[in-house]
Amino acid sequence: MFLEEKPHLRALPLTAFRYFEQVVRTVSDDTTVRIDHSWYAARPAAIGSLVLVRVFDSTIEVRDRQTQALLRIHPRFKQPGQLLLPEGERPFNPSRQTAFLLSAAGDIGPQTKALCQRMFDSEGRVG
Repeated sequence: MFLEEKPHLRALPLTAFRYFEQVVRTVSDDTTVRIDHSWYAARPAAIGSLVLVRVFDSTIEVRDRQTQALLRIHPRFKQPGQLLLPEGERPFNPSRQTAFLLSAAGDIGPQTKALCQRMFDSEGRVG
């Protein structure tokens, strides 16, 4: 019954199709996107721009929203609250949010403000 189809059949791929969830995220002022309560580097995407994120079982792909070009690929964290942002990509210029947080820390006390300033100086906006 299938003899006429048999010459056109090819072998199945060795790996199964990788299912993913696709979401749009805004690049935050620390150059990351948030997925499942964890943060992943999104450069070269600009701060405030919208990017397409494909969430696979074990990886995260950050893509340009217009062209679908792959910008970054990261291993997916299993625990929430993780951050993946290389040291050399951390922005150290303060944002309005940074100034607000440092001011609020100063309201608690001078040691708290000094601690928060040291965190910003060593880790950038992420701190």
